[in-house]
Amino acid sequence: MDPRRFTTISEQKHKKWLGEVLDIPINDELGIDLLDETTGIELKGRYARWHQNYAVDNYQVVGFPERYPGIELYFAFLLYDLRIRPRRIRSNVEKNVVEREVRLLPWDWVTKFPVSYPRRSGPFIYVHGKDFPDGDYFEKFETKDAILWAPRNSSMAARLSLII
Repeated sequence: MDPRRFTTISEQKHKKWLGEVLDIPINDELGIDLLDETTGIELKGRYARWHQNYAVDNYQVVGFPERYPGIELYFAFLLYDLRIRPRRIRSNVEKNVVEREVRLLPWDWVTKFPVSYPRRSGPFIYVHGKDFPDGDYFEKFETKDAILWAPRNSSMAARLSLII
């Protein structure tokens, strides 16, 4: 499968999966990916064998809190692996996912990183996997097909405790 097509399809599948796990519906309007009355999640996913930098659109960082007042916002940084390489996948991306690991971080966490202004796009905030807080910051939740990490003593950890 073409890498661009693969990325688009896999993002849709991961968004659906995470929404089901967290019991938060997909937001059908342009904006944050998952949204209910209390919580909004913006999903950023990466295939584990490709680079592990996550590009966060600075427009989202600045604009979404204003757009969704009273809603607790999180970024979900997803790292996943596949049974076969993306170019070899012909259909059904979901059945080829073999691992998922998600770190749920409060919205403001990304603001500690600098804003970059690439020539052709952006501005973006780049987050690398090595930038995530250490294990003591998180509480671990395991499902049959994934590991989710939420900040200790957060409403997200409380939500996951009730669901998982």
